[in-house]
This record gives sequence, structure tokens and C-alpha cells, in this order.
Amino acid sequence: MIKESREKNRLLIADDSKMNREILKEILGDEYIVTEAKDGTEAIELLKKEEDSFSALLLDLNMPETNGYQVLEWMNEEYVIERIPVIVILAEDNHESIEKAYELGAMDYFTHPFDMFEIQKRVAGTLNLYKKYENLIMASKQVIYVCNSDYSRILYASDGFCRKFNVERNNLYGKNFNSDSGIVLDPEANKDENIFGIKLKFDKRTKNYYQFSVEKTMWGCRNANIVTLLDVTKLIKLNQERVMVFKKSARFLSNLNDNVKTILHLNLTENTFRYIDNNYNELIEKEKYKTVDEIMEALEDYMIVPEEREQFHNKFNKQKLIDSYVEDDENQSFVCACVLEERYRFVLKMTLALYKNVINGEIEGFFIIEDITDAKMDRMTLDLFYSKNYVITGIADLVNNSIYVKRENDNEISKLKNRYRDYDQFCKNMADIYIDEKTKSEFYNMLSKDVIMQKLEKDEQYFETIEYKIGNNIKIAKIQFRWFIKEYKCVLITVEDATNESHMDILTGLYNRSGFHNKAKDIIEKAEDVTKYAMMYFNLKSFKAINHSVGTEGGDYILKNYASRLKNSELEPLTLGRTQSDHFGCLVERRNINWKKLIEFCTQDFEYKGMDIKIQSLVGIYYIEDKNIGINEMYDSAKMSSENIEDGYVKPYKIFDNSIRKQYISSNMVVRNFETAMKKGEFEVYLQPVFDAKTRKMASAEALIRWKYQGDKLISPAVFIPALEDSGQISLLDLFVIKTVKNYQERRRKSGKTNIPISMNLSWMDFYDTKMIDWILDDLQQNPTPQNVVRYEITETSYAAIAENRQNVLDEFKLRNAKIMLDDFGSGYSSFSMLQSYDFDILKLDMGFVRKIESSEKTREIIKSIIGMAHRIGAKIVAEGAETDQQVEFLKENDCDYIQGYYFSKPLPQKEFEAYVEEYWDNDKVFEK
Repeated sequence: MIKESREKNRLLIADDSKMNREILKEILGDEYIVTEAKDGTEAIELLKKEEDSFSALLLDLNMPETNGYQVLEWMNEEYVIERIPVIVILAEDNHESIEKAYELGAMDYFTHPFDMFEIQKRVAGTLNLYKKYENLIMASKQVIYVCNSDYSRILYASDGFCRKFNVERNNLYGKNFNSDSGIVLDPEANKDENIFGIKLKFDKRTKNYYQFSVEKTMWGCRNANIVTLLDVTKLIKLNQERVMVFKKSARFLSNLNDNVKTILHLNLTENTFRYIDNNYNELIEKEKYKTVDEIMEALEDYMIVPEEREQFHNKFNKQKLIDSYVEDDENQSFVCACVLEERYRFVLKMTLALYKNVINGEIEGFFIIEDITDAKMDRMTLDLFYSKNYVITGIADLVNNSIYVKRENDNEISKLKNRYRDYDQFCKNMADIYIDEKTKSEFYNMLSKDVIMQKLEKDEQYFETIEYKIGNNIKIAKIQFRWFIKEYKCVLITVEDATNESHMDILTGLYNRSGFHNKAKDIIEKAEDVTKYAMMYFNLKSFKAINHSVGTEGGDYILKNYASRLKNSELEPLTLGRTQSDHFGCLVERRNINWKKLIEFCTQDFEYKGMDIKIQSLVGIYYIEDKNIGINEMYDSAKMSSENIEDGYVKPYKIFDNSIRKQYISSNMVVRNFETAMKKGEFEVYLQPVFDAKTRKMASAEALIRWKYQGDKLISPAVFIPALEDSGQISLLDLFVIKTVKNYQERRRKSGKTNIPISMNLSWMDFYDTKMIDWILDDLQQNPTPQNVVRYEITETSYAAIAENRQNVLDEFKLRNAKIMLDDFGSGYSSFSMLQSYDFDILKLDMGFVRKIESSEKTREIIKSIIGMAHRIGAKIVAEGAETDQQVEFLKENDCDYIQGYYFSKPLPQKEFEAYVEEYWDNDKVFEK
């Protein structure tokens, strides 16, 4: 139930990952009361006990045991989905998963990694929409009569309508809407193709006018109009709202289809009913029952579950229905299992749409009985119907030895025309058609009624696999068993073609995400000592840029070879999977992790069509301590570890600890507090000097950003910059840096001082923000600066983000006297190929090279080659990260142009930087250590 705005709504979060629940609670805890469920089973139990107290459910789809799809199925079966909105949680943006969730009634979704603003917006939006829906239902109006819209023939009229206009109902049926009935359409009111008005003046004494609102719908197989009566004297201004409300209340009649077997019109006040349609003569015999109570008691006799019989009796007796209407609970639904046609089981949905006759005050309603056996089977086997690999679906009555076959996707089976078949004979026909003689005994045992009941008593569902043949082809069948009506031993059996196993990654031949998780779970559950295992997560750095450079075919080639190398590495993986496009999950024994070998493995060289490609990996490691922690949480913990690696060149791996969990949660806090921090001035631009390698004089500077949270706590850029990139707010921060630098340079210009060149970093997200790029270009155009003063640094990722328009955008920068620098040059595989695409002014040598100058002869030779190549193509070189005399001297001797690093100066706040500039720039002072 959605609360009023002054009350806090209560959310139920169902996720098997404790960490995910903690993060969501941190994000939503201020605005809502949060209750947690560790899996789908616990969520269902909470909904059963406390359904009315929850305003929404946040539901993880990929939980073990009872998953999110099964929770949604239960909510549909129990009609909880109509009262509690559901927002589902996905591991990744997967179209099929989203479509499946929407089909089951979910209202919205969000994905990992969690975006705080997106989650808050989606939850608030869902609650607001659902509150509006509740208000519309509460305002639902009365159905007066139904007429055929094609020929204007009246199909149904309520008691109140007949009394008000002093006509006999039987005299109305089949008569013409316009002439025979005496009711005339207002031609000017027909302004909408689906909704139109009818004006009728019927009370000469009061001279009140009433408007009929008509909704086009289906009545059985006929087009029809359902009409409501409103006193437009008072309510004409609410006409549009009333029409919207009526659409909701009319859905019970507009959804009539072949599954509707019986329709009755009830008058609860008078305890009478009339047949509108009845296809179940054996269920409700005509002329046998006279009152509403008699009808309800007769229906109870067909129900096969005693508990359902009692619930129906308590809910659908006449007085209870009248009381429930008084309490504004107008719409009643009930689903139960019934025995019809002697031995066959059906699932029926009984729906009562109540309304109060506005003319005579009597409580009336439509009572609809619908056969939803097939619909329930569809919901229970939704995964099969999406995969399109099912061979057959049926309900087996193990007590009466019969089977009801709903789906059959094979010509041989479809020759067995009768849908109701002898179970043993059906199994024999299946074996004769599909099963080899060598495996027939196994097949018969698998489908033995005793074996099925024994296994289902232990587990609510299970599956078996067996080989079957189609012509000369051998395939794999996955036969799944689950209870359909447990009390009467009715079992849903599905046969799926699992030849192309859904848990495998076709490209690499490894498991995919779900396959890897299932296999890892199986290994952990069987292990006596889980502490000897470790979960590892491999992330191929900047792989999007690789695909851009070598194409999809080249990228696939690298992924396949990388997977093969990882599989055959000294880690000796117990199981291995490609869990996302360029991410791999790996379960290993701890003793196989050799840190030196792992560091070597994290740098892999490939050759593709004459191109030398270097792949760097970042590895997160989670030491398993407790098998009760879900595989998803182990995997996510390893993933978080990889995202917290500070220097992937020196140490490309990180082991998970609690500080990482706290940091992950804090990243959400970063996003939450960003705007406030901007307003409070907590962000400050620091500047780090850059020196000429030969003269040791100051040549330029780089602008960097620092965040002093609440004035004293320094938050690392490694934490807040990725968080702001993920949230899409990084452009605001980059713009702040640019404006701060421009203001500083403008102050120096006005004071008559020479401006020092300052470089500013552009995130890859900035190039997706056209307003950001336009602002930079407009500023450069309107405030021209001397050439070489304004510089912009971009990374390989940023360059790839500009895509086909890269040269146009960068050329516009250059035309306005800005220099373009390629940051972290040499760190990625595509650095050199980018030099073929664009003429960068300055290359910034990645600090990973500088740090190895003293220890690696190979690195020294590479640096010499890079400097020589840069000069030959007309580019300058800046080496960043220099800290020692040896590094600085080597760079100077080999013609490096500029050096940046702690050897000269750390990044400085503006006031300290201004003093530094005055000493080294304004006075042209030579730096001395």
C-alpha cells in the first residue's frame, strides 16, 4: 500500500547478496523504511505475512533456489502483483531478461553497478505512478449497459437502468441503440474514436442532465460499448479524469476471451443472479440454482484443495462481499484448482467486479469464471517459451495416470491428436519415437510416477537430461519436473532441447556468466574445506579501444586466445567463464597463485594481421572463507577488488578486504554529496609544474582536482572520478576545472604577467556531452588566448569516444589556438595506431615506463624509440612520474622535452602554486635539487 507523502513508504529488498542489500539500504534508507530478504523464498514469506505494509518490492532476478522470476510468478498466481509494484535488479542490461520481467508484471528495472540517482528516481517514479493508479481505481464508476458497437444492438442492461427508464430488460435486448430503445446519440459528442458522449435529459422536474460515457471493448467475440451514467451537472469538469478511471474498472469485461467459461450478473442486495454466458453447464447448471449463496456453495464442491475451499467460502459469501464493498474493496479475485469432466484438473480464476448502482443504491457486479490452466503453465515455463527450444509441455496427473498436453513442437508427437492421454501410453509413444533401445530403461525410470513423486517430495522442482534422436541426429533433452497442484499430485513436465547448452559462451568455448556461477557453486558446495579456494576476476583493460582499432573480428581473435591462455595457465582453474564481453571469472586453489607469474600473465602480447597488440589485465581476488556466502557475492567482491587497483603497472592485482566494501559504498555517497560539495566549494584545483628537461626551467603545468570533503577529509580522485563518470556528472567537474584555470590566466593577463601554459584533462564522458564541447569551443572563440597557453589532455578512451567526428572536434580546438595532448601514451595497445589517425601536439609518456628506467634495459630502449619517433612526426614528449636523479638524467640525455613529477614538485594548491610560479616562471629561475 502506497503511503501518504507525510508517511514513509516501506520497501522490501530481495537480493541474495548481503553487500547489494547494504548498498541499496544506504541509498534508499533516508527516504524509506527498508526490509531485507536474503532470497526469493524469504521474500514470498514476508509478502504473505505483511503484504499490506509494503509499498514496493526491489527484486534481484538471479537468486539461487527461488529466483526473481519465480517470485514474480507467485505474485501473479496470488494476484499480489496487482497490489505491490515490482522493480527488478539485473546484473547487466539484457533485453530478454527485461522483456521477461515486464511480461511477468514488473514495472521498472535497474542494473549493476548501482547508480544512486537512477535508483532513487526509478523508485520514486514507480511509487507515484502506482499511487495514481490506486486513486483511479477508488474512483471507479458504474456500468449501466452494453451494446453492440457495429449495429447498435443492446446486449445487456443493468437492473437500475431498466427501473430508471421504466423498460423491460428482455424488451431491450437486440433492439437498435438509436431508434428502438428511445435513446438518441449526440452527434457532436463523438470526438474520440475510442470514447464518445451521449446526452440524455430524463428528469423534467429538476432539469438535470446526465451524460453516458462509452468505452469501446470486446463482448465475447463482438465489438461492444460499455456505458456509464454520470450527472454532468456537477461532474462535467471531471470528464477526462472519469474516462481514464472507467478504463480501469472496465478491464474485467474488456478482457473477455475464449478462456472465459461463465459470466454471471449478480445483485447482492437482492441475492439474485442472471446468466450472461455459460460454457460450463456441468459447473453451474442452469435452472438448478436461484440465489447468489447457492451458486457460491455449488462452486465449492468442485474445488479439490480443502484450504482453497475454505478460503473461497470465507471470501465469497454474500454478506462478506457486501461488507468488503463498503470497505472500498470492490474487486475480488480467487484462483483455485477444480475437478471437471470427472478426472481432469483445471485451474480456474474467479473474478468479481462490484459496483454500487447509482440510481437505486444496490450492490451489483459481474462474476467471471476463467480457465487459466494454460496461462499458469505459460507462466511456470516462461523461460522455455522465450528460448523456443521446448519440445513438449504437459500436466501429468500421477494419481489417475493421465496427462494433459498443451504444447507439442514436433510432427510425430502432434499426430497423437487427443490432448488428454493415458500417461503410461504417452511415455511409451515418446520412447518409441525418440529414445534409443540402450537408454529406454533409463527413460522409463526417469518418468516413473513413483520416482517423480519421491524426488518432488524432496525438492519442489528438478530436472534430468537424456539423449534423444531426431532422424540421424543425436540431441540432448532437458526434462524438468515441478509441482502444478501438489495436493493432488499434478506435475508440470517440460521437455527442452538443450543441445546448445544455454550456459556456454559460443565464442570462447568457456562457460558464460550463469554457467560459471552454477559450476563454481557446485564445486564450493561439495568442498570440505572452502578456505583453500579463491575467486578471481580478470578485466581486460581498454578493450573497447582494441575493438575500435582491430575491428570485431580482431577483438574476437584476441578474446579466444586470451581465454585459451588463461585456461592453460599455471593457475590451473577449477572452472572458468567469460562472464561479460571482456571480463573473465576464475575459481582456483589458492596454492596455485604465484604472484610473480600472475604479474607476468597480466601483460599479454598478441599479433594480429601484422599488428603487435599488448593486452593488460587487472585482477581482483576474493579469498573464500564461508561457503554460505553466495557465488554472486564472491564474484562481485573480486570484481570490486579489480576496480580498486591503484597502479596496474606495478601491481595489477588486489585482494579483497572490508575496506574495499566500504569504499564501494562510499562511492555512492560521493555521488549523493557531489552537488552539495560543489555549492560549498569543497572542490579545489591543484596545479603541478612541468619543467624543461634540458634547461630545468619551468615550462608549463597540469591542472588536477582535489576534494576536501566537509573541509578536512581528502577523498582520492581514484574514488570520486570513476563514480562521477558512472553517474554522468563528471562534465560538471571538468567544466569547473576549466573555468578556474581560465579565471587564473585572465587575472595574470590583466596584471600584465606572462601566462604559463596549463593543460586540463577531458574525460571520455565530456565528448558525449555536446553542451560541454560547445561551451569550450565558444569560450576559445570569444576569449582568444596566445597559442600554446591552453592545452587539453585526452586519453585513448576519450579519443575512441569521439568516434567518427574525432578530427573535426580536435581540429576545432586547434583552430582556436589550443594544443591537444595524448595522455598515458604507450599504456594501451592502440597508442601508436592513434598517431596514424591524428597529429597530436604533445605525447605524455606513461609513468609506467618512467618507473622502470632504473630496473629494465628493455624499457630504456623503448623510451628512446618513443622519443625519437615523436620528434620525427613533429610532436613533443612529456614524461610524467619522475622521482629520482637517475630518471631525470636519463630522460634529459635522450632528448625528452619536458619532465613532470615529484622530483620537481607535488601538485600544489593555487596559493602555493602562485608563489612557485613567481619564483620559477616569472623570475626564469633554474631548478636545483
